[in-house]
Amino acid sequence: MAQRGHCESEQSDNKGNFLKILEMIAKHNPVVAKKIKAKGNAKYTSNTIQNEILQCLASMVQDFIVKEVKESEVFSIIADETKDLQKKEQLSLVLRYYYNGAVHESFLEFQNAQNLDAKGLSDMIIKCLESYGLQYKSNLVGQGYDGASARIILSRKAESRAAQLGNILDLTVFLELFRLCKIAPALPVSSAACERSFSALKLIKTHLRTTMLDNRLSHLGLLSIESRRARALNMDDFIKVFASKHKNRRIALF
Repeated sequence: MAQRGHCESEQSDNKGNFLKILEMIAKHNPVVAKKIKAKGNAKYTSNTIQNEILQCLASMVQDFIVKEVKESEVFSIIADETKDLQKKEQLSLVLRYYYNGAVHESFLEFQNAQNLDAKGLSDMIIKCLESYGLQYKSNLVGQGYDGASARIILSRKAESRAAQLGNILDLTVFLELFRLCKIAPALPVSSAACERSFSALKLIKTHLRTTMLDNRLSHLGLLSIESRRARALNMDDFIKVFASKHKNRRIALF
């Protein structure tokens, strides 16, 4: 469903679904009614503010996912691409890891893939992992690419033979078995998580919303796919994070 209208001025008869729904809620909620009647930019209903709110919520969900991945130490990357309605190649990135007694396959983001060769895709994935502070050279234990036309291999810095022998001599058999037990659940067995993300992509980027920007698509996709984490967010923490990123705006949110 398209949210924004072509003309959202006070005199417009068709402000779009978002503002019309907000006006309906305001009839039953005095707090919302007070905010939408505010002067100037104190309403926080513009498309710019809406995109910033989505970005803030998505970044909080991503922080939770990255935190779990770092605590689990080892992880795998699952990637697949598909075309959206604008014929753009959207790369879906999913992280698989073992955390708190269960295996997780968490969606990270959509990225617009400009180059579909092995080097272009691998550089994009490496840049994404590095942007979240994930040590792929030491902690990445598996890679999964379904039907990829180009073979992607994220290179890892190899240890010397002497260093490997030293590690074997230093570690006991039980520690090695423990590490193998941690690695085994993190190995990718399918790309079903990426396929599920494509289903969400088709629901979000419809024929009525083909002009959606890639960042907005990625943020909406993350909040939709990881809806359980999104619903668990603390709104007080969100307001603090949002306010900290917009210190020049001195108008209280509520």
